[in-house]
Amino acid sequence: MNTKRTDPITHPSQLSQLLKGRRKRLGLTQAQLAAKLTLTQNRLSQIETDPRGLTLDRLLDLLNVLGLEMKVEDRPVGTKSEW
Repeated sequence: MNTKRTDPITHPSQLSQLLKGRRKRLGLTQAQLAAKLTLTQNRLSQIETDPRGLTLDRLLDLLNVLGLEMKVEDRPVGTKSEW
């Protein structure tokens, strides 16, 4: 069981860094990952640069292929939201 604690993602740029970093750690090129998701390499590049237009379905597909999961938790009391 992986118990590694990560920082929360509160901004699209953080998601961008997470997705790109995970792809690289897995040794996948953009073209290889895009093929697994039936996307073009150009579209995956756009997602990694600016994930704001990503649908929930596509995000979940991407996380699944990268071996990641999404958890939604209560924010600690007193934590300021960026939006």
